[in-house]
Order: sequence, then C-alpha cells, then structure tokens
Amino acid sequence: MELSSKDNFLDMFGSPGYFAVLVSHMLKKLSFTTNGATPSSHQKLRSRITENAANSEGIRVTGWEAVKFGVAEASTYSKVLLVAPSSDEKVTFMDEKLLKKWTDKVTRQNAKKQLLNLISALSATESGGTVFYVTKSMSPFENDEVVEKALKKSRTEPVAIKISTKLGRATKYGIQILPHEAPFGPLYVSKLKIQE
Repeated sequence: MELSSKDNFLDMFGSPGYFAVLVSHMLKKLSFTTNGATPSSHQKLRSRITENAANSEGIRVTGWEAVKFGVAEASTYSKVLLVAPSSDEKVTFMDEKLLKKWTDKVTRQNAKKQLLNLISALSATESGGTVFYVTKSMSPFENDEVVEKALKKSRTEPVAIKISTKLGRATKYGIQILPHEAPFGPLYVSKLKIQE
C-alpha cells in the first residue's frame, strides 16, 4: 500500500496500533484515522498511539463498529485498510482448544461479518480511492468469495486491481500467501478501486 501525506487514510481494525505508529514515523504530515472496534482494543490503540506515535495529534482514534464507517463517513477516505478479523488457521491449528471448536461453519460466519465490513469500507472510500482487503485465512469463503459478493453488492461499483508480487500466488481477486511459501502467513490481499 502506497501512502502519501495527501491521502485521507482509514485503518478499520487498527489495534494493536503497530501499523499506525510505523506510518506516523514514516509520514509525519499524514493525518489519518485508526479504529479499535472493541472497547479494549480501542483503549490499547489509544495508549499505543499516545505513547509511541510521532504525530499523535494528527491521528484520530475511533472506537466504532467497522460497519459504521460506510454510513457515518461515506465517500470520505482515499485509502482504506481492512485487515478483517478472520480464521487465522495458523493460530487455530496450533492451539488444541481452538482446533476442537473449529468447523467450516466458523469460517462461513466470519465471511458474513467480513462482507459487511468490506461493503462498509467500500462505501467509506471516495471516488477513485482504494480499499485493501486483508485476511489471515486460507479459506476461500473468507477471501475471494467475500470480495466477489462485495463487488456485486456494493453501490460504489468497485473493481479488483491486479497485485504484482513474487510471493504467493494469484487468485481471482487478489493474492494468497501460504505459510510454507513465506516466513509468515497465511495472508490474503485484495486491492479494490472505486471507479471515478
């Protein structure tokens, strides 16, 4: 994701705040919004920004449900990052308790929430702006299927933009990096542009 000081940027799930702190040090003149969607994540995010950001007064910290942005701040942002809460199979399969609870129903429930959040992100993005939809899931239900449904349902008429990378593999609407292909993952990224 390329950011400049001219962008009006939103990080919809900004907690724990490491990305916001990094951006504040790299682009000191960039004013942006970062969101902690639960009371505890909002509090942690606010603390991390206050203590570590280079330009904390230029960073707006909200505690909203992610779906609120599409209504309350429609067509506001030039760039939106949506790192959607997802299955994160790497964590799930390493934790016996989580693994016992896991079924494909979990990933389908996540996909329903992710679709609402992605439609909100698209609505919050101005004409010509870009949304980056990211998950830590290998599930197609949470990745390309969510994007495909959002492309059909969103009123903003977004289009998927091809992402060039040497890591991972191309999917219909983005890229997928699996844990055996990189020192991190799983990771899915889709870049969506709102037409002008």
